[in-house]
Amino acid sequence: MKKINIEGEKFGGLIAIKRYSQDKYKRFHWLCKCECGNDCVVGQNNLRSGNTVSCGCHRRKPQLKADLSGERFNRLIILKRVHVKKSLTHWLCECDCGSQVVVFSGHLKNGHTKSCGCLVKEIAISIAHKFLLFKKRENHPRWDKLKCNSERLKERPSEIKEWSRKVLRLNNFTCLVCKKKGGVLNAHHLNSYQNFPLLRFEISNGVCLCKKCHINFHRKYGWKTNKLQFEEYLSMNYII
Repeated sequence: MKKINIEGEKFGGLIAIKRYSQDKYKRFHWLCKCECGNDCVVGQNNLRSGNTVSCGCHRRKPQLKADLSGERFNRLIILKRVHVKKSLTHWLCECDCGSQVVVFSGHLKNGHTKSCGCLVKEIAISIAHKFLLFKKRENHPRWDKLKCNSERLKERPSEIKEWSRKVLRLNNFTCLVCKKKGGVLNAHHLNSYQNFPLLRFEISNGVCLCKKCHINFHRKYGWKTNKLQFEEYLSMNYII
């Protein structure tokens, strides 16, 4: 390789002091002084091509990015740079709702963070309202269209819960079909809640079923069922 004298020349943050060595491929290496004060040995080709511009301190030192103060990203307006850590810049932002939040610059630019969190809440509420709008009470298997509102108010959820607790306790918290004890259990009406209003809170009209057996029964017979259908289901799934 042709000898080129670069002594005293500056390459980025490095100044070539003197030729230091030559490797087996006849490539020259130079002893350099970095602007941070450290000495290092760098290949001549790396100096001249710009591949090496420091002793390594540039990689360790956080680099300040462009000032984004005042810019808007969706609902967030950047107020000021808060800190730079490991080349990750964070910004203090004010949301349209008035709240302030610290956000990583990358999340602002790629749209990962669009608000202080209020946008997610609004979307969740809108989805919930849309779901409830189509979830009509008339479609529930326990809905009795013959009743007026005053009659419905008399049957409070607490009565149903109390009936369920008594049924499960009477059956020793064991599924009558598969004999599984504990877990997720349901109090099942032998004669359906909707078709037999006089038997709704009779303990003798309830049995304990695990979640799987309860779902399988209603898949087969629907919701307007009676005791004979359950006896048939029980005989088909009887476990000795």
